[in-house]
Amino acid sequence: AGEPKGHPVAVKRIDASTLPASFDFGDADSMMGTPLPTSIRIEARLDSDGDVITRNPSDPYAFQDKVAGGGTVKLILR
Repeated sequence: AGEPKGHPVAVKRIDASTLPASFDFGDADSMMGTPLPTSIRIEARLDSDGDVITRNPSDPYAFQDKVAGGGTVKLILR
């Protein structure tokens, strides 16, 4: 939470054709094999070039910061 830069602690890849979609994050999604922090920043984007490293400024994007575990978040990509 509070860190817009840096490495993700968990990632979900969802095909755009399935949107809108509901999903959960939990400790099993941790990329480090450790429990997720109690508060996280959730980001979502449609990646036009398929390369997760690059970020095209025109790609639809949304985020919510300081999301507590067990909460519900609705992101609208713009």
